[in-house]
Amino acid sequence: MLLWPAEWEEHSATWMIWPARIDMWPNITKAYEIYAKVANTIAKYEPVNMVVNQHQLDIAKNYLVKNITLISEVVDDSWARDIMPIFSFKADKLIANNFDFNCWSNKFSPFDNDRRLKNDIAKQQKWQVNSSKMILEGGAVHSNGQGVLLTTKECLLNLNRNPNMQKEQIESELISILGVKKILWLPYGVAGDFDTDGHVDNVACFANKNTIIIQSCYDENDENFARHQANMTYLDKYASEFNIVEIPQPRAQYFAGERLALSYLNFYIVNNAIIMPAFGDPNDVL
Repeated sequence: MLLWPAEWEEHSATWMIWPARIDMWPNITKAYEIYAKVANTIAKYEPVNMVVNQHQLDIAKNYLVKNITLISEVVDDSWARDIMPIFSFKADKLIANNFDFNCWSNKFSPFDNDRRLKNDIAKQQKWQVNSSKMILEGGAVHSNGQGVLLTTKECLLNLNRNPNMQKEQIESELISILGVKKILWLPYGVAGDFDTDGHVDNVACFANKNTIIIQSCYDENDENFARHQANMTYLDKYASEFNIVEIPQPRAQYFAGERLALSYLNFYIVNNAIIMPAFGDPNDVL
């Protein structure tokens, strides 16, 4: 039987990718500092494997603590959650589920190295691979560890991902590859999520096997108001199965005139700690 574990279950290690697409960072040095701060913090709780381009190895060494393992691979970008395998178990054997990747519908170029990275790492680590031709990023799906998958229609049914697949075909592939039994389809992600087209990891997640946390909005003038209402209407159908917990969204912030997709739910759970995003907002401490 296939088992896709929840994010809060014990990890053997965390995989990260060092900032690689230099032209997308207004201040690459600041990006190095922040990535290193996150990685060095995680390394206090569990092993960290950092994938780094060969020409950046010396740079990464200057920022990272010595117990972080550096792995030299050619990469285009730095979003491990989206481009690395989604791990599951079959009879206690680790399976690397490798879906295809189209860089969130060709939003950045090149991405051919990112597309093949999961297979290169799997071969290097001697993981058993379960491959799918379906386009899927790790941030687009969330597991409760008991066979329930949470996602959004806005992302997974977007024609820029799998235009030749109907909803039923996508569900069938997720059930086949990840072993899930039920799929919850929230209508929307958060406003401003232009890059990932509504990833669920910005709007909702499981806190345990029967609790869903969702980022809320009750300002009728906010772009997220209608989105939140639609998501809550959908979740009302599952009120007898899941506890629904709302948390306030961060205040709206903008860059170059565009709203940023800010979310407290895009956190990362490590062994015995949670790495939380913060935005200089009063809600950060709630």
